[in-house]
Amino acid sequence: MSMVSSSNQGSGTASNIQINANLITLDNQATIQANTLGGQGNINLSTKDLILRRNSNITTSAKGSNVIGGNIIIDTGNLVTFGLENSNINANSVDFRGGNVTINAASIFGIQFREQETQLSDITASGKNSSLNGTVQINLAAIDPSSGLIELPKFPQDSTKLIAQTCSDNENNSFVITGRGGLPSLPSETLRSNQTATFDWVTFVQKPASSYYSRLPTPPSPLIEATGWITNNKGQVILVADASTLTDRNNFFSNYSCGNRK
Repeated sequence: MSMVSSSNQGSGTASNIQINANLITLDNQATIQANTLGGQGNINLSTKDLILRRNSNITTSAKGSNVIGGNIIIDTGNLVTFGLENSNINANSVDFRGGNVTINAASIFGIQFREQETQLSDITASGKNSSLNGTVQINLAAIDPSSGLIELPKFPQDSTKLIAQTCSDNENNSFVITGRGGLPSLPSETLRSNQTATFDWVTFVQKPASSYYSRLPTPPSPLIEATGWITNNKGQVILVADASTLTDRNNFFSNYSCGNRK
């Protein structure tokens, strides 16, 4: 069992106890106490976490006529005890007025205020009688339950009215979204309004049908086999497929006459 104590057995006041630490843990009947017969002995604790285990106590106890119990002031992030382990915070006076207990914390677990001490974990400030009890003030940090939330629309939008079915499956169209768009990586994380992606709706413009057909390639003219030839006015030979325009081959060559021999 470990103990930090300040006491006075005479008529003077007891000294105060002040502890500043990152973590204060009292375990297995450990005690921080200020006992006096002549005046207030106060306890001031400032810590990130205060843990009380297995019958550990923080007490200011006063005895004697007109002797007021000492005050206990605790500033902590988390005050943690186990309710069934009978770990207590007491500012009591046997013969006169109880002291005052002030606790400023973000959260408190396993301990609560009671008028008198019990077998559970208690916070008390009792005096000689109920009219001489001290005060217990517990100030919990105000937490805004809406912190980190974003306002969602009251009525969901109909997606069928926002998406136009105008893209054919053979037009090589694509739709790409990069990043998370404000969505958290885990379900336990909150949405962040400053990371929400915003996309403007695009109005589809109907193009005339002629713009689609103008892109179709013009088929090449078919090849036709020549069936004959002709000569033009320059004496050039031209291959043709129309038989009606053929030049009579017999007229193409000039008749040559050698004359009659006698």
